Amino acid sequence: KQRKINRLQELLEDLDIYFKKTVVEEQDGQMVTSFFIYSGLKSYMKYFDKWLLNYNFEALSSLVEESLFWDGWVVKGSTQGGRYSTKIESNAKWLQTIAHLVGKSSTILKDSQGGFTVGICSRQNSRVKLGNIKTVLHKGTEVYCPTTSTGYFLVKAKGLISITGNSNYGMGVNRLAQMSGLSITLAKQLQDYYFQLNYEVKQWQDRVILEIQTKGYITNIFGRRGWYLNKNDPMLKNKALSFIPQSTIADLVNHAMAKIAKELPEVTISLQVHDSLVVQYPKEKAEHYRKEIVRCMELDIPYEPILKIPADIQVSARSYGDVRSL
Repeated sequence: KQRKINRLQELLEDLDIYFKKTVVEEQDGQMVTSFFIYSGLKSYMKYFDKWLLNYNFEALSSLVEESLFWDGWVVKGSTQGGRYSTKIESNAKWLQTIAHLVGKSSTILKDSQGGFTVGICSRQNSRVKLGNIKTVLHKGTEVYCPTTSTGYFLVKAKGLISITGNSNYGMGVNRLAQMSGLSITLAKQLQDYYFQLNYEVKQWQDRVILEIQTKGYITNIFGRRGWYLNKNDPMLKNKALSFIPQSTIADLVNHAMAKIAKELPEVTISLQVHDSLVVQYPKEKAEHYRKEIVRCMELDIPYEPILKIPADIQVSARSYGDVRSL
């Protein structure tokens, strides 16, 4: 299309990138324009992937805005932003993710022809600083207690992405404002709204803080005590709130490890890694041992009602570094 030809030439000239342009008329009378670009562009960049995370905020913002000129359209005079269309599902999902990282909202719709339309909307109060970004794939698993260096992470469910954080562990309003770039007033409004929607979380936090103030310790469901005697510790609240979920998972894995050692003597336990176990077993009965290991890991946590956390398994016949989900 002529608009794409004009746009590409305009960008190359603005960026001072050397290129060679040729126009050829084919037998059917169609004019074909070709660009040979002398730059660091790679063929794999046609497909969006985690390589995008190597770029800074400004570069990713430009990518989101520019995508609307190529395979989409811009809604002028509106906060809606625009639409981007593609047949490549991964491109749609990555553009949606990047849009959220640079302070926009985005949704994906799949049409009857198998194509995907990404809606991109501008927002004022949602910019996230791009620091140490890491993608963690959890295929077939459920993540109950994520912790990040910034306190924020993107959550995607049913095609929708939202930005959430570690307010469950006692992040204060000042910290929330600092990390998000919001005013303290707006940060407080957002946190208050979060606790209105999740009032059980606030009630649980209050119970934990009351216990450490009156007893000096808290106890998880397995009976493990965490002692917090230094009342002047500025991180006291955060440490206490993280103790229950983290120690519970650690104890659950320890119980599972003991069960495997007792009931599956052919299985060798090599290593415990936070909330997981590294084990070895004979390949001849691999399917049997996998089912039995998962059974041993999925123990009842004696809450009322009983809580059972699903376990998944990753395997490799070569090494721990090569494990893959089944």
